[in-house]
Amino acid sequence: MRNVEYHNTIPSTGSRGAQPERGPKLVRMGIEIGRMHGIEITEVACGEARGEMYKCTGECADENCVPVKSLGADYDTNRAMAGYIRNEELTNYGEALIAISTSTAGP
Repeated sequence: MRNVEYHNTIPSTGSRGAQPERGPKLVRMGIEIGRMHGIEITEVACGEARGEMYKCTGECADENCVPVKSLGADYDTNRAMAGYIRNEELTNYGEALIAISTSTAGP
């Protein structure tokens, strides 16, 4: 593995269905895994979605002295597609991604 230090904006997207007590642990784990791979997180971008993940992502960023960029969905303009468009904007904004899901992978 290369020993390279990355400076990254990390968009964090999560599931509204995440159990509140698990959210902070999952976000901290994502940040720690990034650091283990030489990724220095310089900013966290959040989508302002309802639920615990948005709140705990901001708290975890504050704990690590990392600024937070809010990229909320524009429901007035994009209606039902607003959340999907916001998630795409988040992934395009950052250089790496912490994605948290409470569902299982695969079919």
